[in-house]
Amino acid sequence: RRFHLTGIMEALARTSGDLAALIAVKAKNLSLPYHFLTIAELYREAKQPDDALDWAERGVKAFSDNLDPRLLEFLADEHHRRRRHDEALALIWRLFENQPDLEGYQRLKQHAARADAWPHWRERALTLLRRKAEPGVNRTRERHHLWAASRDRSTLVSVFLWEKDAEAAWSEAQAGGCSRELWLRLAAARETEHPADAIPI
Repeated sequence: RRFHLTGIMEALARTSGDLAALIAVKAKNLSLPYHFLTIAELYREAKQPDDALDWAERGVKAFSDNLDPRLLEFLADEHHRRRRHDEALALIWRLFENQPDLEGYQRLKQHAARADAWPHWRERALTLLRRKAEPGVNRTRERHHLWAASRDRSTLVSVFLWEKDAEAAWSEAQAGGCSRELWLRLAAARETEHPADAIPI
């Protein structure tokens, strides 16, 4: 009942073009970070960037232990618009630390490029990924076949393959192993020039 009633109230507010009324309806339920994001987006659409920034910041503060990538990206975008690149990248780095995978790496690059600071953040990201991969290296090397190893360096391998650096990807896989899918991709990348590497895989 409450859900349907809220939907009706939002529809009426949208039809009348009453932004304040629409925000008032949405603000009654702030149980998720996404709810703050929807309000921030409404203010952005209404060309009220300061209010958009305020609601995004409130959402991140209210859910500091439950990061929503969409909300953090929205807030980072608002900081970029104001040329506060350091603040934007601090948020995206926080997100990357929480989600250190290829998608997080790509997101970090996108934002760092807006500040012309990718080399610095790339090195920092690779250092973090290597540190996270290191505890499993010894276990990996004990296996009889590296290509059957655990997924200790899968993220690093996928990052270098995405960057089209097959040699670096191969080195990481040799040092710490990666997933079966990535081994097959590496074999395909090396079969022409290094068939002796590809055949055993």
